[in-house]
Amino acid sequence: MKKVLVFGEIIWDVFDDKAEIGGAPFNLSAHISSLGHSVDMVSALGDDKLGADARVHLKKWGVGDKYVHTVKEPTGYCKVTLDEEGHPSYDLASNVAYDNIPITEPHGEYDALAFGSLAVREYGSYKALKKLLEIKYKTVFYDINVRMPHFYPELAKELIGYVNILKLSREEALELQLGNSAEEVCLNVLEKYKNVELVLLTCDKDGAILYHREKGKILSPMPKSKPVSTVGAGDSFSACYLANYLNGVDPEICLARAVRLSDYVITKLGAVMEIPVELKKTIID
Repeated sequence: MKKVLVFGEIIWDVFDDKAEIGGAPFNLSAHISSLGHSVDMVSALGDDKLGADARVHLKKWGVGDKYVHTVKEPTGYCKVTLDEEGHPSYDLASNVAYDNIPITEPHGEYDALAFGSLAVREYGSYKALKKLLEIKYKTVFYDINVRMPHFYPELAKELIGYVNILKLSREEALELQLGNSAEEVCLNVLEKYKNVELVLLTCDKDGAILYHREKGKILSPMPKSKPVSTVGAGDSFSACYLANYLNGVDPEICLARAVRLSDYVITKLGAVMEIPVELKKTIID
């Protein structure tokens, strides 16, 4: 079992008829925990019902909340709309708790730090992340999440300089403005940022591609399922890849397993769910 620290937002995704706990870092944390690693989050919640409910969910999924601060701003929430193919669009509330994550000094050593791009849209949380990046980790995993208008390419590119694994989607790759195609962006990242060991590129129905500094380009198996909702699919992919990577699994196998889990997640509503025992046997050692 490895120890993983995850920085970022905890958000309630509000659909037409219900609300679901979410936020890419929360989803990532829950899946990593369910795959057998120890996870603590660094985040912030409001002193409100959504904040209290969020702590219940953190406990439910085995995610440590000792670094999840209570602040005066309300707990983050987001209105989610799904198109006919299940792809989400987001209307994010501003000036919420995760915009004001306090500087945190974690106790003990962690094998990995994982974070995204949304929580650093405000300077307070940006400072908190930069403080965490001063600590040495064996693995630093960065999952870019473009949520317009809360995405800043220059800031996103700055943070690449601290990581050894970068994950992004085909569409998100182009937002980095480092090339004219997603593949060119990934290759340019490896050329420009010598600290990056590998780039993970998710391609929806076309699976995923791994660009490895030493092993080159690796293609995943093709997903097979028809999506009900793609909310959280990328987070489950990231979690499965990272969980296997920390176990020393070969990159090609990590990639195939990550696609297998995300291919299951898209058949369900909600970003986090119990993984069937038989599926879990095929995606983690």
